[in-house]
Amino acid sequence: MSLGGGKPLDVMTSFAMMQDRPKFSLGQSPDFDEFCWWYVTKLPGARRVPPQCLRPEIVTYLNQVLSTDNLSGAPITRFLKMIWSKSTSIAGPSTSAIH
Repeated sequence: MSLGGGKPLDVMTSFAMMQDRPKFSLGQSPDFDEFCWWYVTKLPGARRVPPQCLRPEIVTYLNQVLSTDNLSGAPITRFLKMIWSKSTSIAGPSTSAIH
């Protein structure tokens, strides 16, 4: 199995995907964020995978700073934006973020 762009998946991730059968396509770029969300929310907890075993490329992708908050100067990472988009109770910054 491989991610969009031909990046190979490790055996642990491939096995977990065959069991869980998440509802996204790995061949399309927009679904890569859905894969990452599944990877960090379902894989470690359900499979008891320690954080040290997460793929470094995915951790780097999720830790990428996309913008900075005007008020606090805090970095807003891709992972934080994913959390905001998946949560109904946490609202992200309205228009206070800059690039």
